[in-house]
Order: sequence, then C-alpha cells, then structure tokens
Amino acid sequence: SKVFWYDGNGTIQGQFLGDTLVEDAMLGAGALAVDESTTWPASLTDYSVVFLFLTQSSYSVTQVADLISFTQGGGTLVMAADHGNWFDPTAFNSLLTDMGVDSQFERAQYDSSTMTLTTKNIVSHSLTTGVNELVFNLSTGVVAGSGSIILVEGLSSQALAVLEDNVLLLTDIGILTEDANTVNSDNSIFISNMYTW
Repeated sequence: SKVFWYDGNGTIQGQFLGDTLVEDAMLGAGALAVDESTTWPASLTDYSVVFLFLTQSSYSVTQVADLISFTQGGGTLVMAADHGNWFDPTAFNSLLTDMGVDSQFERAQYDSSTMTLTTKNIVSHSLTTGVNELVFNLSTGVVAGSGSIILVEGLSSQALAVLEDNVLLLTDIGILTEDANTVNSDNSIFISNMYTW
C-alpha cells in the first residue's frame, strides 16, 4: 500500500518531502509510493500511513470521518507538531478530540534549538524496534491520554512520541527531517517502523 503526506488545512511548511527522509524510509520499508498533496483524497483506502504536518486549520466533518475509519481499519495516523513558540496545536487537538483520542498536544517549548540526541526512556514496542536513539530539537509535549503509550521522552522528560490506538503524536518535526539523519541516529528506522508495525 501507499503513504499519504497531507499538506493542506493550513500546513505551516508544505511540500516537506523535498527533505527525503520520510519518503526514503517509507519506500525502503515497502511502501509502493508516497503521495504528497494539499488536496484531501476521495478515499484513504489505498494508504496504510497518513502524515498530518503542522496543521493550522480545522478539519472538516468528512476528513474526521475518513480518519476515524482509516485508523479503525488499521491505518496509522502520524501527527507531527512542534514547539509552542511558533506552532499552535488547536486544530490538531480539536481533531484528536473529534476522533475520540484523549491525548492532547501542549503549547510549550522544551530543550535546545540545536539538534539533540536522546536515548531517554525509549519504550520497547514494535514502533521502536531497532531504535536506540533519536535526534530532535525544540519540541512541545503531549498530555498523554488514558490507554496511551509514551514511546520516547526528551531530555526534559517531555513526551516526544505518544501512541494512542493507531494515532502517533510527534512533538518535534525534527524527528522527520534530514537534519536529524545527518548524525548517527535511528530516526529513519523509527520512521520505517511507522509503516511496518
């Protein structure tokens, strides 16, 4: 199946696949293609992973229904946020609530503005298989909901990656960028696991 990278709903930094870490990792994990678009597809049935990236505008009733059906059918939804000095998670948090997900992004800022290596509290899970360290920079946090798993913590003990049902919340876009791959890190393994887990 394929991967969908959605640049719509007021995404702050669109066309992010010019930075090929996500695309390379997904294709290497077996994805047939990585489709990137600012237009919502008629159906998500061709996809096994959907990325939402720094969304600023609310999601429609149709989009919410599509994402609920997608995740209930076994698809993985990855929501990538960033630190609160320039990203407002209101639209993301509304989507999470509408989907029945208890976890919520904070509007906060943690850790350094330079790429930072963390090995702090990486929980053993199929999403973290082979992951001993991740690189990130400034992040926000997540108030983890009931039944969620904090997969990775940052240096300030903030949640970097939280899984609730089939929804993966990432609190720094640096986890998905080539910058993170320029040092010895397992970011690409983590991304590949999002397809294979």
